[in-house]
Amino acid sequence: MAFDEMKEKFSKAVLETDIDLIRELIESEHGDINSLIPPENNTVLSNATFGTGDFVEKLIRLGADPNKQNSDGSTALTVALWSSNLDVAHILLDYGASVNYEKPSVGNTSLHLAAEHGHCDILVQLVKSADASQLNRFGCLSFTPLMYAVQAGHMKIAKLLLDLGADINACDVESSGNTALHIACETGRVDMVHFLLENGARTDIKGWMQMTPRESITNDDDKTGIKELLDKHPNK
Repeated sequence: MAFDEMKEKFSKAVLETDIDLIRELIESEHGDINSLIPPENNTVLSNATFGTGDFVEKLIRLGADPNKQNSDGSTALTVALWSSNLDVAHILLDYGASVNYEKPSVGNTSLHLAAEHGHCDILVQLVKSADASQLNRFGCLSFTPLMYAVQAGHMKIAKLLLDLGADINACDVESSGNTALHIACETGRVDMVHFLLENGARTDIKGWMQMTPRESITNDDDKTGIKELLDKHPNK
């Protein structure tokens, strides 16, 4: 059987959750369960993350690698969290999936996605096996996981990330330069602004267009009172 034909058969087997056919394909000449398959050139396991946890677990037991990268540098864990399939994400983590292996071209890892969507339990599991640098890794828009939590208003996630060691003043100086405080100010989240200030966020860091967090507030009336709150926490 030709290699391309084998990939098509793997793709069909995953779509139909046909574990018996997958076993047959593995035993054949070109049957690599970790090969990249159509339609998006992802791994067999990544394509299966849109299905059930039981099917994903069976694939792993047949040799599917939870940390094998797709063509875009993401992994099955990235895809599972992108689609918010938490049952599958938990199974992948139980079998050794780690954010350390993710190099997605779009920038966001499973840690960014968990923070953005408020998946606290998943985030805790992710951090257990993550390198320390992952907490402050810049993703899409040069956002750290903390910035995504702040933007979405996930206070519990924001507190957890700081407890785990996230840098409250992290900023990508090669890009926008914005901090989590900039994000909180721009989105008008006064509770987040107060929280960040109380935990050491600096008010004098210049981000996009060389603006400080205070200068990035677009609402001239500032009905939320954020500017007044910032003025009470000046950095020398």
